[in-house]
Amino acid sequence: MPNAYINGLVAYESADYGGGFATYTPPSVDGDFDIRVVEDTNATTPGKRLYIYAGGVWHYVALT
Repeated sequence: MPNAYINGLVAYESADYGGGFATYTPPSVDGDFDIRVVEDTNATTPGKRLYIYAGGVWHYVALT
């Protein structure tokens, strides 16, 4: 069981971040965690990623 359920916890960002998220930089985080879904609308290499900030660093997985 998670420690808490919070509505609106996952942020969503969408823009043209260049090929393969080349120009995307996750934001600075004040707390211990952050979760966000990011969509790259680049016409040649569109994609979506799930980013999770944990342990002081960002991690991501590609979504299909």
